[in-house]
Amino acid sequence: MADRYTYRVTWSAEDGEHLGCCTEFPSLARLDAGRGVVGDSGIGERRARGHAGQRRIAAGTVDAVARADNSKEMRIVEEIKISGRGTLPESKYWLETRRRIAEAVRKLDWPPGSGLFTIYPQSGKKRGEGNGVKPIKDNFLSDLQTQGWQIEGSAKNAIGRKFGAFDAVIEAARCKIALEWETGNISSSHRSLNKMTLMLMDGSLDAGVLVVPSRNLARYLTDRIGNVTELRNYIPLWKAVPYQAGVLEIIVIEHDAESFEVPRIPKATDGRARG
Repeated sequence: MADRYTYRVTWSAEDGEHLGCCTEFPSLARLDAGRGVVGDSGIGERRARGHAGQRRIAAGTVDAVARADNSKEMRIVEEIKISGRGTLPESKYWLETRRRIAEAVRKLDWPPGSGLFTIYPQSGKKRGEGNGVKPIKDNFLSDLQTQGWQIEGSAKNAIGRKFGAFDAVIEAARCKIALEWETGNISSSHRSLNKMTLMLMDGSLDAGVLVVPSRNLARYLTDRIGNVTELRNYIPLWKAVPYQAGVLEIIVIEHDAESFEVPRIPKATDGRARG
């Protein structure tokens, strides 16, 4: 059954935690860090008494919208399996590697240490506004590196032609897997999928994964960042490319909540893009 209620969450800088509530039940709220439900229960209300965030909820100034599944992590909202051919897609090695990639994504939070990925909901179209992407990507790649991934791994096809490094590569069990985390524009997303496809065709790559934001998240990031909506029309083309074996996937990520009370994710200059 679909959830018909509207859930809201805000980051309280004064309390150093998140508070959530339900629009349809304004007197009911929940504090983070296991503090219990706030409302008519008495116990929960005494636990929350004096919290700045709870006072804002009572005053009706909560301005963040949360997801209805109560997740406290960066969300994977879609997994697009462009291709899965041969024995690799069902292999224990691939399934475990794929699980670890998803786990590394879900560990990401903002502000750091908050346990929830809350985005500052400002458009990134103007210089100096919106959020960057590189700090989040760097945290993700650091996690992969502890698992044995090579950062800035080689992207070289069967005849030695180089395409530019992948963000991360892992080679084990006679299997080479490459991953790209999108921080550039839509042309960058196409290049990533094209070089993965070419290397799958000649057998120099066994699996490729591209991580991109949803349209909903992209609007708050660096202007014109590649996102799944702009890629979707081209997926049939990549599906039609002939090769015997290999995996090609897109992982679509999205924030868990929005709030003007969290800091913006810093932007960094990388070539012509500010990410």
